[in-house]
Amino acid sequence: MRRGNDMRIAPAVSAPEPAQAQGWGGDWNPARYLAYGRERARPAMDLVARIDRAEPRRILDLGCGPGNSAAILAARWPGAKIIGLDNSKAMIEAARRDFPEGEWILGDALTAPLEGPFDIVFSNAAFQWIPRHPALIARLAGLLAPEGILAVQAPRRGDMAVRKAIDEVGSRERWRGLVEGAELALNYRELDSYYDILIGHFDEIELWQTSYFHVLEGAASVIDFVRTTALRPWLDRLPDEKARGDFEREVLEACSPSYPARPDGKILFPFARLFFVATSPRPASRPA
Repeated sequence: MRRGNDMRIAPAVSAPEPAQAQGWGGDWNPARYLAYGRERARPAMDLVARIDRAEPRRILDLGCGPGNSAAILAARWPGAKIIGLDNSKAMIEAARRDFPEGEWILGDALTAPLEGPFDIVFSNAAFQWIPRHPALIARLAGLLAPEGILAVQAPRRGDMAVRKAIDEVGSRERWRGLVEGAELALNYRELDSYYDILIGHFDEIELWQTSYFHVLEGAASVIDFVRTTALRPWLDRLPDEKARGDFEREVLEACSPSYPARPDGKILFPFARLFFVATSPRPASRPA
């Protein structure tokens, strides 16, 4: 279930599993990330549906993860060459295994050598892990062909109850010194901020946001959902399994009242996401 509102802009002058299953302090765990694969794929599918390009030749999948978005891109444009970039060795290995047709690069979004031009640069739920968004967008704009498309989906921090609970628990005396700085691992912006960056590089900009209402088994499933994403920077800083389990239990206790059981015993987990699709100018009108 979802609800959405579009802002079109004209051309611009269950019980939680043990935390140690994630490999904390190390690499990502592709299997755990894909435990909610259907829910994570829906925004990528919605973003792909809004890209108006008939036959792109080369697509960069930025923050490709285990290749789940690449499969969606390939289904829409089977003739395109898909190049995936991610800084997680485990994710790249999973992508190579599950989507061997793609080209997979292990590297940093801001510094990895990339050979353009690309007809589409696509990024699903990765921008929040990358710092320096003005520099990032400038780099991606420079990799696009004339009239190329930058298409991005990222979580919107907003007022999500579980994120408020993570912040509140992290500020408690027991945890404050251990998790200090965890919030710096995530880089959230609102659509107006992205618009202000995009107008320096793109002629046409379309932005919108959507809230997805995920039907989950209970409030404990919310913790399971965010453990590999929004909760990860806090868990990474904790010293052992017991501390991670205690932290999760306190977050669950703090956020549970915001996710009451429905008549069927399940809960609704609202998840807000923002999107933008920006088109590079034609050569004659490219900004100086």
